[in-house]
Amino acid sequence: MTIAHQLGFLALLSVLTLSVTFPVLPLYLEQLGYTTAEVGLIVGIMNLSLAASELAGGYISDRIGRKAALLWGYLGSALSMLWFALSRGSVGIYSSRILQGIFRGLIWPPLFAEVADAAPSDAHGRTFGLFWFYFSIGILIGPLVGGAIADRYGLVIPFFLGAGLSVVALPILQRVREGGKLPETSRSNLLALSGEAPGVYLLSGANLVHTLITAVWSTYIPLHAARQGLSPGEIGILFTLQGLAFSFIQVPAGRLADRSSLRFLAGLGILTRAGLVAATPLATDFPSLSVVSLLNGIAGGFVPLTISTWVARIVPPRWAVTAMGVYNASVDAGFFFGPVLGGLVAVATSLSSAFALCAVVGLAGLALLTRTQDPL
Repeated sequence: MTIAHQLGFLALLSVLTLSVTFPVLPLYLEQLGYTTAEVGLIVGIMNLSLAASELAGGYISDRIGRKAALLWGYLGSALSMLWFALSRGSVGIYSSRILQGIFRGLIWPPLFAEVADAAPSDAHGRTFGLFWFYFSIGILIGPLVGGAIADRYGLVIPFFLGAGLSVVALPILQRVREGGKLPETSRSNLLALSGEAPGVYLLSGANLVHTLITAVWSTYIPLHAARQGLSPGEIGILFTLQGLAFSFIQVPAGRLADRSSLRFLAGLGILTRAGLVAATPLATDFPSLSVVSLLNGIAGGFVPLTISTWVARIVPPRWAVTAMGVYNASVDAGFFFGPVLGGLVAVATSLSSAFALCAVVGLAGLALLTRTQDPL
């Protein structure tokens, strides 16, 4: 197995750790007695700590090595998810989610930097397309497995499964570079990055917008679907359909990204997904929700690939881990603000309004893309 495939498989396991819980997390928290706003906060708080951790992830990786950072990330993720599954009180629920975010923040920056290093200069799109293909397989099969297990054994069991999947990743980290103490000029420096490649921050802002839209959908679609009479297993199928579409668009999208305008592809993906999420409340049965899920996967499939490829093209190699830390922090900031903002809107008005909010948010993402420097 080549290094690109090994890195992709690590991404798959990282995604599976969480995606097996996607269909059940909001339902499980409601079962424990949390309100809709509290569900949004608990879902989002992990992503806030994850975003903060990823901003420091480049600094930590520079000093302990990429492999060590990944080992700590996967092991800590397993233990914190196990703690969540065993917790019943608010202290354990909130604390375990925060810790899970901190440990997962050690995974993504070095993993993305390894992918950028492994990519030929003229094939960033194809290399990231392969990586995102593995990523999307995790989105595809995780909710299906998690929903089926929850139907049969209970809502808490997918969390134990997620912890186990993190452990599976540990023996696979053989090809990742150990890393060493880097010279001062090569170390992570967020301020220096802003001077050399300011477009990273604009792209990360657009990426945050897209992730916020995604997070509103993934957090509140289980609640909307359950109120339409769908079971946890059927909700898992909705996530799987989205993952299926996202997965199969990656390889052709990667080839397209090497030949077409990244700005156009990313902008079209953000605006289309924003419209689909805003229209989700109009879907009130399993068939119509299935169609929305498939279209969501296709539109969203272009955005992470094109933006991560864009970042890789405009960033000098010495800033790769730092830049990917900023990029991934924007993902998780979106996954924090999406559930929290959606929950507040849902409580103040209605669940439908939380979805509708995304139509306006999508325009902000497009504005940020228009201001970013062209990729090489």
